[in-house]
Amino acid sequence: QACARDSGLFKACVALAGIFNWNSASRYSTDTGRSVMDADSEPIFPSSFRSLHLGPEPAWAGPDWLHRVQELQALMLKSSPAGHVENLTSPMLLIHGDADEEVDFQETLGAIRAVRALGRNNVKSLAFPDESHGLSTYRHQLQELQATGDFLFSHLREAAADVVSEIWI
Repeated sequence: QACARDSGLFKACVALAGIFNWNSASRYSTDTGRSVMDADSEPIFPSSFRSLHLGPEPAWAGPDWLHRVQELQALMLKSSPAGHVENLTSPMLLIHGDADEEVDFQETLGAIRAVRALGRNNVKSLAFPDESHGLSTYRHQLQELQATGDFLFSHLREAAADVVSEIWI
């Protein structure tokens, strides 16, 4: 999120299971079946067609309901890195387990595709097969930490040298 808001401030960015677009993230449910973000933008389908809800909950129904949903969707996009993808110019490392039940793996793929669609190649990714949110396998945790350290060191080494030379000159 911070890298999308002011990429010039950050020499490099790392995200572990990051949400790229709150609008798309609101479609996904956790392993409990509850929505990640309930902005009333899409229905959560019940177990049978006869109980399929059409429209808002009765307490929320009103003439301004659709306008309110559109306002919330606009706010969700504005609050997402997807709403500021043109600002994502810093080198980025995106790390995600492809079996994540909290943040769908498509969020990472969407970020990569959006940045590359702008003709940039500043995104590296690391995907862990059969891993859930937060990486539960010790071996994968070590790989993630090593990759993060290597990535940051490679991009911050030059910036650190500039700072040190300014201090001593």
